[in-house]
Amino acid sequence: MPPPDLQDFQHHWQDEADAAFLYRILAGFEHDPKKKHIYLELANVEDRHTEIWGRLLTENGRPPGSFRPTARTRLLALLGRWLGPGFLLPMLLAEEGREVKGYLNMHRGTAVGAPGKEESLTLARESAEHASTLGTMAGREGEPWHRTESGGFLRNVVYGFNDGLTANFGLVAGVIGASADDQSHAVIVAGVA
Repeated sequence: MPPPDLQDFQHHWQDEADAAFLYRILAGFEHDPKKKHIYLELANVEDRHTEIWGRLLTENGRPPGSFRPTARTRLLALLGRWLGPGFLLPMLLAEEGREVKGYLNMHRGTAVGAPGKEESLTLARESAEHASTLGTMAGREGEPWHRTESGGFLRNVVYGFNDGLTANFGLVAGVIGASADDQSHAVIVAGVA
C-alpha cells in the first residue's frame, strides 16, 4: 500500500480550518440570529473536519501545528467585514463545491484501508450538505448583492451553481450508495442535456 499523501492531508487541514475561520467571521457580523446560528454550526463542523485531518497527519508522523489563516483567507475576512455576507457567501459556496469534488477524487484514488479513504467519503457528504445549506441561504434571500447592473449576473451564477450542485449531489449520492458495500459492479449514470 502506498504511503498517504501528507501534503494533500495538510492542504485539506488548512482549507477546513480556513473555512471555519470564515464562517465565524460571517457569524460575527450577521444580524439575523437564525443565520448566525447556521454559520456557527457550519464552523463547528469545519472544526471537526480539521480535527480529522489533524489526527490523520499526526498518526502518519506529521502533526499539523497551530492554525494560522492563509493570506487569502485573511484578505477575504477583511473584505467580508467591509462588504458583508453577500461577498463571502458565494465564495464559500464555491469552495464547498470544490471540496466535494476533491474528497470524492481522493476517495476513488485511495486504496481500501488506507488513511484518508473513508474519511474523504464522509467529508464529501458533509461538504455537500454545507454547499446545499449555503445555496439555500443564497437563493432564498433577496439581498441586493444578488443583483448587478448587468441584470442579475451574480445571482444567476449563484443560482446556476446551486442547481448544478444539487443535480450533481444527487448523482454523487447514488454512486456513493452503490459503492458503499465495496462490491465490484458497474454504476450507469445517464443524463439528458
